[in-house]
Amino acid sequence: MLFHKEMENNILHITSPPAPLQKRGEKQPLLPHESGCFKSLAFGEGFRERLCFTLKCLIVTMLLSPVQCVHAQDNYVPARVLLEVKECFPGLDGARITLKHCAIRTTLNCRPRLFSTFFNRKTKRKYVIRVNSKPRNGICYDSIPAEALRGLWAHELAHVVDYASVGACGVMKRGLWYLSPGRKEMFEKSIDLLAIRHGAGTWLLEWSCYVQERSGATDEYKAYKRRYYLEPGEIEQELKKVP
Repeated sequence: MLFHKEMENNILHITSPPAPLQKRGEKQPLLPHESGCFKSLAFGEGFRERLCFTLKCLIVTMLLSPVQCVHAQDNYVPARVLLEVKECFPGLDGARITLKHCAIRTTLNCRPRLFSTFFNRKTKRKYVIRVNSKPRNGICYDSIPAEALRGLWAHELAHVVDYASVGACGVMKRGLWYLSPGRKEMFEKSIDLLAIRHGAGTWLLEWSCYVQERSGATDEYKAYKRRYYLEPGEIEQELKKVP
């Protein structure tokens, strides 16, 4: 497996040997768009306002170049951590991911670049993973333990796997899901499930336990994570289902 980091441009190239062929009868993890769990949800009140706000955020996130780029240091993306997590997602061969600092609500988040979404094949799409530059939620990225950090990156790389499975319309549909709290909750939890089914469940559990029990995160952030992501007890239940 090969990990290459362009330090001057803060761009990650993730490459690995070709993914093994699926064995006969082996079940592959369901992607969010395959589960059909979003069809019955309504957007609710305030849809137009949330739509305008979210579209503006998407355009700013995907179009603009980073103002403050993440320094390519081991404390931001430890190579050993990313390589171990990457082994759970062999389909990310050649994924091109740019890191940058942003003031965001959560610790990390992942978005495909707008031009890349429409003008690149989905297997060649470019992504931005944003690192929270102002940890108002009480979690400092630099202080996250290695095991919990693996779980955090597993969730974000599961997002990349999901984005890479759909076309431009599918990407935009996911942006609209964030307008509805109910759809956002089901989408983020389905990404957690995707990470678990790829073998990263133990790390994801460690990340969830760290946030809720040991991180010093604010009560607001803990409630936010409980609302939109799988809780430790839910992850444990899902781990029992994994053969």
